[in-house]
Amino acid sequence: MIKALQHKIGCVFMTSPSLAITFNNILFKNKDMREASVYDIQRLNYSFTTKYISHLVIMNGTTNNIKCVMDFVKTYGFKYLKYLYMTVMSHGNKGGIIYTETDVYNIEDVIFKALRENITLRNLLLINLINICRGVIDPRFEDRDLVYEEIDNDDLDENFISFYSAQEGYVSYLKEYGAAFIMAFCDNFNTITTERSMLAIAQSVENTLQNKMQFSPKVTEYRAKPGVTHIIKMELANSSLYTELYGEIYDIVQNRLFAMDNTVCQNVTACI
Repeated sequence: MIKALQHKIGCVFMTSPSLAITFNNILFKNKDMREASVYDIQRLNYSFTTKYISHLVIMNGTTNNIKCVMDFVKTYGFKYLKYLYMTVMSHGNKGGIIYTETDVYNIEDVIFKALRENITLRNLLLINLINICRGVIDPRFEDRDLVYEEIDNDDLDENFISFYSAQEGYVSYLKEYGAAFIMAFCDNFNTITTERSMLAIAQSVENTLQNKMQFSPKVTEYRAKPGVTHIIKMELANSSLYTELYGEIYDIVQNRLFAMDNTVCQNVTACI
């Protein structure tokens, strides 16, 4: 059953209608447990819900569970939304590989492809936060000159952002208090009072992490079409108008996951 935390009803400053979906894998059979990531969920819940962004969290989903949710995202009519936040937190590797407890999937094939195929998402700002290792290079222990892959972003869709916690080929850092990347993102996201661009947030996150990790000249990777501002705006709106919409989304996701495996629903929570 989905645990729902209801927002206050009335006219408030919000970035809604917005939806956030987070896949967080903590348990693994052949890799270290990511137990500190529970703090990342707490931070994301706070950051999203204080902006009246409904947040759906799927914990320890299998590849099939995640594909099930993304099949829904690919086909649902999101015409009332303005922003969709997708967050992935797990172990990972080069080439977009994401690990679950027992198997792997590719973020491009499973998540990004589904987002691009839904025509009702083309007028939304799609913000993907990916907190994973993208290789094994750890700058703390490298004596050689560090090399970073240059990426051409000109062909990206104008509404599509992917913000990675690490450069391709490099590790991402999870401390005992959670991920430095998620903490820096939430601290910056929380400062939005009227409007701010995602590029400004990304630059601030990068600066924060570089100051903390002076051993690395580059930490994060921000991918977005050059020249597009990607503004996140706070507006006065009636949050009650969207409560039914969010409830419908969560019911559909819950029912689809329950049809696959009734135990996975114990790991689904929602802040509506």
